[in-house]
This record gives sequence, structure tokens and C-alpha cells, in this order.
Amino acid sequence: MKKIVCELCDGTEFAKADGMFVCSNCGTKYSAEEAKNMMRDVEVDVATPVKTTVAGVTQGNNNQQYVDNLLLLANNAYSAKNNEETEKYCNKIIEYDVMCYKAWFLKGKAIAWSSKLNNNKSVEAAHSFKKAVDFAPDEEKKSLTDQAIDELKHLCMASVSIRQDVFSKYPDDESVKEFLADLVPLIEGMTVLLSTEGIDTNSIKDSLRNVFSVHIFNRQFMRSVMREAESAGIPKEFFSQVAQRMALAAMEGFCTAMTNFSHKKHPISSDLEETLKELDNCGALLEAAIYTSDNDYDRDITCLKTKIQIEEFAIDMKAYEKPSSERMEIQLTGEAKNLRRERISYCNERIREIENKAREKAEEEKKTRIDAYWSEHAEEKAKLDSKLKKLSEKKDEISREITDINTRLKNAETDEPVASQVEKDRIKEQIKALTNRKSKLGLFAVKEKKQIGEEISSLEGDVCT
Repeated sequence: MKKIVCELCDGTEFAKADGMFVCSNCGTKYSAEEAKNMMRDVEVDVATPVKTTVAGVTQGNNNQQYVDNLLLLANNAYSAKNNEETEKYCNKIIEYDVMCYKAWFLKGKAIAWSSKLNNNKSVEAAHSFKKAVDFAPDEEKKSLTDQAIDELKHLCMASVSIRQDVFSKYPDDESVKEFLADLVPLIEGMTVLLSTEGIDTNSIKDSLRNVFSVHIFNRQFMRSVMREAESAGIPKEFFSQVAQRMALAAMEGFCTAMTNFSHKKHPISSDLEETLKELDNCGALLEAAIYTSDNDYDRDITCLKTKIQIEEFAIDMKAYEKPSSERMEIQLTGEAKNLRRERISYCNERIREIENKAREKAEEEKKTRIDAYWSEHAEEKAKLDSKLKKLSEKKDEISREITDINTRLKNAETDEPVASQVEKDRIKEQIKALTNRKSKLGLFAVKEKKQIGEEISSLEGDVCT
């Protein structure tokens, strides 16, 4: 079916006024000749609203049907992964009803997933999401914000996963720059969506561009940027997931660089120089991973240990001066090796610091858990405290008794040997006297000798006791 199609809004309903054809959708006027040239076949028959008014009020039923039809078409296009068509339908709706939050939200999704590797549209999508949240009913704002965050996070992870795959195979200068540059629009988009009053989002975006545009990272400055971004509402887990991907990419890139160099049968100086650059790129990405997310102690230690392996491999690298050389004479200078050894020492120092922090954190968390438990079981704690007090008092009492007994035993041990020895000496003298007396008795004093012998035996028994 042929109809006049408005060049501005694609509307197909026109009214004639003063010899001009007027688009009922957007109000654009066309001459008869122009209208004739605008005639074309219309494939989709969407009921275009007629902006006729009664006492200045638009006929709402037709208008809502128009918006609903376009929303259905937009959702169908999005389901078919036709992002361009989805955005087109959403724009039509917004032209007619700028406060249609569903169109703004769907437009944001279409924009986000039409991103290309070197054309990330996170910021543009975030602005659409922000409009959707602004125009949405109060009871739906929180849900829409959460959904938008998930969309941007998924887009971020998809982009970072692609960069991870590229860097793991080609850890060159271009790959590391693109990897880091991709984070700027992603974090900017999150900042736009979640920015709160009093937060300077432009400052955050400028800082991010400065940080990710070079290979040398300032730890303190990077952490400051992350804190600002978090204050704008960006979840910490967002940075943690990004940092984890960066760390994996660096480790995989290191394996690639190390394997490629080790498998060269006759590496020359240019091979050594290229590999050194790749190793430094891996180290830079590991540093970026550490700075991008705080307090993941296990990941940070793994990153630092990998950096140590990178430096150790670089120190041991050797190459031939040229393809015809027979001896591997090319290697790092003594000064360059010492510089890398200093980096190793620095990494080891940082590992010790992190391990200490991890122990302190574990102790604090343990104390917090214990305090939280007893705050919820105050009655049980009071009973146990009372029992502990009684047991402590009993322990003190028993300790005093033990001390008293030990004192008495000590005194007894000191006196007993003296008294006992005197008695033994006296008995020995008696035995000696009786023995002398027995020896002086005559041959026939048998009975008396026997009596003295028995008395001596008795006394000897007392001495042995």
C-alpha cells in the first residue's frame, strides 16, 4: 500500500491545511509536489496517532496504542538481536513521548550491545539508562537502576574478555594500551548512571583517562580514583571482576611470551628485545590489576609472585648477536639485571606487607564475629561469665591451699632429717655399748648373751627404719 511517509519521523498520517500536507505525528509541512515525491510502499501497518484535539486534549487511546505497537516492534527487534532497528523504533517512541521510560531503557540496551571492539558505547547507553530511571515511576527506579548496572557490567565483562583473549596471545604495546583504554568508557558509563549529588564525574573521567593512558601506574593516585568512582555509586565488585580479568590476561600473556622465546632455536637480539617489551607489558597489566581493586590479598600476592617470575625469566634470558652467531652472548647488562633484582626485592617486601595485613584482617574479622555472636546471646554470656567468676574464685582458693600445704611439707622436710639423725646416733651408741658388754661376758653366760643379742637386733631394726 502506497502512503506519504514523513521524512522526519516516518509518520504516514497527514492532514491538509492551507494547501500544505501536514504530518499528524510531528507537524512537518510539505507542499503537494513534495508529498507526491514522498509516496512509497509501507510494509508495516502501525496505527499512527492522529493528533486531533478536543479542547486542546490529545486523544489518548490512539496515542497509547501507537506507543504500544512500536514498543512491541522494538522488543521483537531486540530479541532478534537487531540493535539498529531496536534503536530506530525507540527513537520514534521518544519523539512522540519523551517520557516513555521503557523506550529509553530498551534504547540503552540496544546502544550498549551495538558496541564494537574499538567503539565502546557504554557512556551513550548509560545516558539512556539514566533517562529511563529519571522518567520511571518511583517504585520502579531501584529495579531499573539495578538492571542497568547489570547491563553495563555484562558489557564490561564481554569487552574485557575479548581484550583478555587478545592480550593473552599478543602481549604487545598496542594490546595493553587498548586493554586499559577500554576501561575508560566502561567506568565512565557506570559513573554517569550512578553519579550522586556532590560527585564531580568529569574529574573522575579525566583521572581515568590519565591513569590508563600510560604504562606507569601511581598506586596512591589510582586508589584515589577508585574511591571517587565508588563514592559515585559504582559497586566494588565491578572493579574486582575487572581486576581479576586483567590479572589472568597478564599471566596468560607471560606464558605466551615465555613459551615463544623458549621455543626459538636461535633467538637473536631483536627477539630478546621484543620479548622484554612483552614481559614489561605483562608486568604493567599486573600492576593495573592490583591498583584497580583493593584488599583482594590472594589475587595481589599471586600477581606479585608472577611479577617475580617475569623478572627472573628476564634476568636469565640470552640470545645470539645475529643469525650466524655460534655463541649466546646477548643478555641484559649488569645494571639492568640489578634493576630487575630490585623489583624482585620490592615485590617480596610487598608480599610480606600483604600477608601481615591479611593476618590482621583475619584477626579483626574473628573478633568482630565473636563480638557479634555474644551481642546476640547476652544472657548466655552473662551466665558463663558468672560461672567463670565462681570457678576463678575456687581456683584461687585451691591455689592458696596448695601453697599452704607445700609450705608445711617444706618445713617438715627441713626438721625431720635433724630429729631422726639424732635418734639414730643414740641407738647406735646403745648398740655399741651392748656389744661391748656382750663381749665381756664369760663362756657360760649363755642366757644373758642371748638376751643382749635380741636387744641389739631390736635396736638395729629401729636404725634401719
